Amino acid sequence: MADCDSPGYADQATCCAAQYGGQTGGACSTAVSAAPTPANPNIGKFYADYSTPWPEAGCKDTLPHPISATTFFTTQLECCKASFGGQTSNACVMGLPNPPTAKPSVAPTTVAPTTKSPTTAAGQGGGWYADYATAWPNAGCKNTTPLPNYATTFYATQLACCKAAFGGQTSNACIMGLPNPPTAKPSVAPTTVAPTTKSPTTAAGQGGGWYADYGTAWPNAGCKNTTPLPVYATMFYATQLACCKAAFGGQTSNACVMGLPNPPTAKPSVAPTTVAPTTKSPTTAAGQGGGWYADYGTPWLTAGCKNTTPLPIHATMFYATQLECCKGAFGGQTSNACVMGLPSPPTAKPTAAPTSKPTAAPTFAPTGKPILEMRN
Repeated sequence: MADCDSPGYADQATCCAAQYGGQTGGACSTAVSAAPTPANPNIGKFYADYSTPWPEAGCKDTLPHPISATTFFTTQLECCKASFGGQTSNACVMGLPNPPTAKPSVAPTTVAPTTKSPTTAAGQGGGWYADYATAWPNAGCKNTTPLPNYATTFYATQLACCKAAFGGQTSNACIMGLPNPPTAKPSVAPTTVAPTTKSPTTAAGQGGGWYADYGTAWPNAGCKNTTPLPVYATMFYATQLACCKAAFGGQTSNACVMGLPNPPTAKPSVAPTTVAPTTKSPTTAAGQGGGWYADYGTPWLTAGCKNTTPLPIHATMFYATQLECCKGAFGGQTSNACVMGLPSPPTAKPTAAPTSKPTAAPTFAPTGKPILEMRN
């Protein structure tokens, strides 16, 4: 059989297909299939599905692993807690085989089943439940039957359901689905430019036309002003920056802000040092002011700081020490994973308790013999 180890092909299977596609005996392809396949230690483990929009995403254990699957977990629940801890829709947790029962922030009423209409969730305290089967930006509350399997928490009114289940929904789709929805007011007031002044490629007449792109996965999403408008485009802003601040204020990747025509230059809260490149080890981020940068490629709860190369694409801010990096990039990390990753992490030790015994008062000893005064 011919040698397929030529650098012109990525692997033997590609070589066989290109050079011996018509080979009737199949000697080349048989040799490929007979080659042992190295065991993948992550088979059967769970990883975060970042290819799905954030409000709907969860954890998977299917093959093949996507390129974004860099962190793996033993159980689906562990994956959800670490990767989707801030997911207000609870889509990841609700995707468990036996999801926990939700407890509403607004207590449901206890109306008798006989008072319910046959078209509502009879006997469920009003019958309004969150529609988790619809994408988060477009979802709302329902009271129809048959009940879906995720309908485990019920509310007396549609408004109570929206407040409890979709409190963080920036599109306000649930509230806008009320019979008499309140007037939406953006956090940044839109301008009132006449529709005729709009370009046909922008959201004409929508006060500037910038809206949040909820159709893209959260870490990569930004703001758009193109048409036709998607169904979730209900809030508009005068500028792209105003849209990013209002809709993606908590986006740690800064993808929205970095998508501006002239994105602002990041400035660390702790000023980096200016050590000469020649003093750096070849295994560290040489010449980058110490070389410590935030590892945004790891889930927030378990992430820390690194100084290894090659530098990832998100390494744009550098610090002189690992501790400075943790303070500057992970100040709000409740797990303290970054600080605990230091070579000598600080130990929480209370100050010494005061004693209850007062200090002995000093005595005043005489300085000499007493003088006797003689009287007549």
